[in-house]
Amino acid sequence: MAPLSDDGKKSVIILPILTVLSTLFFGLRFWTRKAKRVIAIDDWLLCFALFMLYVEDVGAFLLAVKGGEGKPITTLTTDEVTWLLKMFFWPELGYTILVATIKFSILISLHRIFGLIKWFRLAVYILATLEGIWFFGVFFSVLFQCTPIDKAWIPTKPGHCIELLPFLWGNSVSNNIIDWLILLLPVIPVLKLSLDVVHKGLVLGSFALGSMACIASAIRAAKTATVDENDLSLSVFQASIWTYIEPSMAIISASLPFLAKMFGQKVIRAFQAISKFNRTESQHCRNEQKEPQHFAYHIKPPRRSRYNMDDIDLLEVEILEDGLVSCVSGDQVSNAGSAKAHGMV
Repeated sequence: MAPLSDDGKKSVIILPILTVLSTLFFGLRFWTRKAKRVIAIDDWLLCFALFMLYVEDVGAFLLAVKGGEGKPITTLTTDEVTWLLKMFFWPELGYTILVATIKFSILISLHRIFGLIKWFRLAVYILATLEGIWFFGVFFSVLFQCTPIDKAWIPTKPGHCIELLPFLWGNSVSNNIIDWLILLLPVIPVLKLSLDVVHKGLVLGSFALGSMACIASAIRAAKTATVDENDLSLSVFQASIWTYIEPSMAIISASLPFLAKMFGQKVIRAFQAISKFNRTESQHCRNEQKEPQHFAYHIKPPRRSRYNMDDIDLLEVEILEDGLVSCVSGDQVSNAGSAKAHGMV
């Protein structure tokens, strides 16, 4: 085996670390959800995405070890060039499946949490449709980028291929736009919650940390400009590494909102110690017990008999007979003994 280039060494070091972190955060999410017996399709989709991440890591390893990543293409053997082009082709298909699966998982989670809000349901359906169009468009464009298909890794074979860089730009930019739209989707519902500033900030922050994946996606799009079609092996590293970093960040980001209680309470206690938050809370507790405040989403309850809003630890939900949905903090619910609230994972 030929010695690895500096870029190849970076790949085989960075990606396993990110994969371990992704596995850790997903494992915590899955364990938390399983403990309360609320495992759902979005959890299984994210589990499949994690499996696909492992498959993508194999592709990255082969690109570094057998594809001559980081070396001038003129120094590569015929076998190395073939591996280079194969690892440029097949992992792109895997990446398309991977990121689409993560986004569908996130959209399903958001639909379950905020799905009683009519405009929110519609927005989720629209984004799911856009993501479906993106997935099928990119997947089949990658698969049939060359005619015949194997010309993608056997360049001397008769046939033709699409222009690589314009396709990569279109793929990356459209993907990044959908990322940011999904990230911004829960902002308005969270801001409407009847929570104190600290709790609301933690819930919003757990969603906002999804920006890590969006930023990685944006960097990946920008790094497309570094790809030189005439010397893929030497120029592919920057675009390639961010192609692998992005889904790792996305899996971590998709897991964080479900770990709000695990980490959020520690943040709250620290904040209370610094800002004397306890005194404000104790004064609040001496006030007359009041019914939970409601945010004014007047919606028609869905046909299902019970709304399963079981996902954010810092919130609890009450479905009122008149069709109002109220989100209240755990302390407020405990004081309102008649409230029919459902604990969230």
